[in-house]
Amino acid sequence: IAGLAGTFLAERLIATGLRRAFVAGTLLVGTSILLAAAFGTQGMFAYLFVALWGLAFGAIPVVIPVWMYEAAPDAYESGSAIVVTAFQTSLASGAFVGGLLVDGSGIAGAFALGGALALTTAFVVGVFGGERAAPKLTPCDAA
Repeated sequence: IAGLAGTFLAERLIATGLRRAFVAGTLLVGTSILLAAAFGTQGMFAYLFVALWGLAFGAIPVVIPVWMYEAAPDAYESGSAIVVTAFQTSLASGAFVGGLLVDGSGIAGAFALGGALALTTAFVVGVFGGERAAPKLTPCDAA
């Protein structure tokens, strides 16, 4: 339910700026993961942090394709393929590294890394993303 609400919230956030929407989503994802690692075993906190994560994560898959389209309006298909590849690679890599962390240091280690990576992403995009024009991709010619 929270993820669905996040998809609708994304529309409002995007209206304030794509970078701002992405940073807000990743900040909330990272914060909710770290809070879940610290307090998630305490009853209702677990539900609260999962709901916050769902709200934020529901927005991110809406924001990224819109951002990609803004960056490459003439190469939407190629840009979409890159976004899907990046999502799938991230999911597979995260599952692999997360599994290693869970085996080595427990769930808290995986949560700590996931939260730290999300917050680092928010910081890098927020500080270095700038409002300058996005690079334009050119369509590739299929053989």
